[in-house]
Amino acid sequence: MLLRRFAVVAAAALALSACGQQYDEAAHRAALEASAGHPVKDWAAYRQTAQEVCEQSEEAFGYSGALAKDGGTFEQFQINVRHLCADRQDEVEELIAITSKDYCAPPQTESDKRMFEAMGCPTPTS
Repeated sequence: MLLRRFAVVAAAALALSACGQQYDEAAHRAALEASAGHPVKDWAAYRQTAQEVCEQSEEAFGYSGALAKDGGTFEQFQINVRHLCADRQDEVEELIAITSKDYCAPPQTESDKRMFEAMGCPTPTS
């Protein structure tokens, strides 16, 4: 019985340290609430939802990040990633790079020209 308890505790400790750092729930909550400007009413439900986002496929995770960026909650999305799934930080950086491109910059290639027109950018005057 004691061996079984030790095994369960060891497995839990291993899972928490698998990504090289332990989860600090108090720090996560403090950072999130500071960013939001108010306390989170149901922290357990919020944290569970944030964890589910971390477990999404690459495509769904990207959509969640894009929705957060469009909806004004991208800072909270980044805080959740930093605390719950730091291994996905590269995907967040890629999303930032993709969404910060100036799609209305003068087109250089035919592909750029099609994107320029599809985005409804004003026609450059030469």
